[in-house]
Amino acid sequence: MRARRAWVWPESPFDYLWQERLRSAGTYHLQCSENSGDLRMSSAQILQRLVCVTLVFLSASTVSRAEDVDVYLLIGASNMYGTELIENLSEPWLAAQPDVWMWQSPPALWTALSPGYGEGDSNSGAGGDSDRFGPELSLGRTLADAMPDKQIALVKHARGGSDMYVDWNPTGPADNRWNTWIEKTDAALANLVSQGLSYKVAGMFMYQGARDARNLQGVEAESYHDNLPRFIEAARDHFQNDRMPIVMSHLPLFYPDEAYTEKATIRAVQEDLAERDPFISLIDVEGLAIRDRVHFNADGLIELGIRYANELLSMASSNPLLGDFDGDSLLTVSDLDSLTELILSGENVDDFDLNDDALVDAQDREFWLHDLKNTYFGDADLNGEFNSGDLVSVFQTGKYETGTDATWAEGDWNGDVTFSSSDLVLAFQDGGYEQGPRAAVSAVPEPPTGMLAALAATLAMLKMRSSNELVMN
Repeated sequence: MRARRAWVWPESPFDYLWQERLRSAGTYHLQCSENSGDLRMSSAQILQRLVCVTLVFLSASTVSRAEDVDVYLLIGASNMYGTELIENLSEPWLAAQPDVWMWQSPPALWTALSPGYGEGDSNSGAGGDSDRFGPELSLGRTLADAMPDKQIALVKHARGGSDMYVDWNPTGPADNRWNTWIEKTDAALANLVSQGLSYKVAGMFMYQGARDARNLQGVEAESYHDNLPRFIEAARDHFQNDRMPIVMSHLPLFYPDEAYTEKATIRAVQEDLAERDPFISLIDVEGLAIRDRVHFNADGLIELGIRYANELLSMASSNPLLGDFDGDSLLTVSDLDSLTELILSGENVDDFDLNDDALVDAQDREFWLHDLKNTYFGDADLNGEFNSGDLVSVFQTGKYETGTDATWAEGDWNGDVTFSSSDLVLAFQDGGYEQGPRAAVSAVPEPPTGMLAALAATLAMLKMRSSNELVMN
């Protein structure tokens, strides 16, 4: 198995804090904590002063650098919960999987995926203290093996006999499955953020519909065609991923007709939804090994997890990556520059309308950066962070305030195809400078007022200086 580290702590990019102040004579005095003296700087080094003045208002503490975490949600009823005993598992499924994370609550921490997150545990699939297991063992393993460069993390919430009519209804009682699921998952995601980790909710797996097919109150099946789409829409909205891929198990035909009287109705709703939504897919569970008339045995649950994971991987390969305009399956500077070019042309091309508002404009650039690439304005190399390295890179191009054409990597962050003070102001207002990776679901930090004031003063001075060299007294 792969040995993974959750995060690393880098050295600060500066050994000491610089201070810079403007003298009445119009020259600069540069004072360092370790040495001082007269310096002569070229325009290529002008960035150093910009960084100095902003660092005065930044914390001197280092910021964690994080690996991306792909979080997958597992929800549903008894076959997602898992009713099979661990004693019926065989190797290698008995061993913990340290490269796949599982949310355990209590005690509210990420731990290695292992058996025990099944029926009867203390928190609907998150307690980890059950003598049973579900499809998560093989699901997590299959995803991790297919994506070795990703940290896979699972959050499970399930309960036998739960329906979409009340239990998973986003407008239902405060203590229903929906609300407890949201509370649990939000806590898991907040824990990642607290560790300095960035993440995305990359997909959801569902085994649900059996209780609705029983139609015990006479209304569950009839309302399923409204309740299931509402649940999916609410989930995507809450986790800020309108195209979150969802793999659902098709309600099995082998469920006994006398008990599941509306089985055909539920299956038809699932089929229709998967047909209309390219980011929803059904898996067939017919033929999986069962231990009674409705529940899978150990072999069946292992195969179920594999089918879930393989279907999601298949969806990823068949659905084009949103925002990937050059077809290389990556989100790169080339894609962002293509979007900028189209915005300036005034054309409205559907593939470039990322936020589905029927326009291709600056909001689509912001959506590309924040929602798809999960980074900040100012991240010149698109490595997920805006820091001093990005500023050094763009100033070294020599295009600042020259009016010549510039790309994103050359400092054009506001989309006007030049590199000017407006780009720097936008980047610092976005609040990501030296903040580390941008969390997928968290408030963007507001830049300190003092930092912005100092930045504005520095930019004004930069525009006033026409000489390529400044005398430092």
